[in-house]
Amino acid sequence: MSRALSGLEKIGVLRSMAKGRSLLYRLNTRHILCERLLGDLFEKEADNLRYVTDAIPLDWPRDMRSLICYGSVARGEEQDSSDADLCFVTRGPSGRRSVMRRLEEAQTDFYLRTGNRFSPYVVSAPTFAARYRRAEPLIRRIAAEGRVLRGDSIGELVKKAGKAG
Repeated sequence: MSRALSGLEKIGVLRSMAKGRSLLYRLNTRHILCERLLGDLFEKEADNLRYVTDAIPLDWPRDMRSLICYGSVARGEEQDSSDADLCFVTRGPSGRRSVMRRLEEAQTDFYLRTGNRFSPYVVSAPTFAARYRRAEPLIRRIAAEGRVLRGDSIGELVKKAGKAG
């Protein structure tokens, strides 16, 4: 680690300062490598969750209507140890059990790729709409803060399912 930090200091990406017996490093954000590479990294970081969830083995669009991220990740308040709260909206109640089984299998891969876990909430589209109309707190929270990663928007889920119900 010391050699890597020293090398980055030599090319001007880092600056060091002695503090007792330790060396403290500060990133030179004006360095071209920081501006170009770190900027690209931070831009891509915002889309990492969508990238990883696209690999979850679900049958789109046969079983699934939407995938919605909510909670601390959606609000941009996540910590290193935060789990990703994910709402999986199935087309109907019959797909729920199958989706739950596949999500259990996907947990390990998600953890290996992100270092975090996800908490799945699986609900059918008609149930989502009915619970929304009854103003159930969890569904209203998902609707208020949720980010649709894939599939129908929250408005479409409520509207379409409401017409069917």
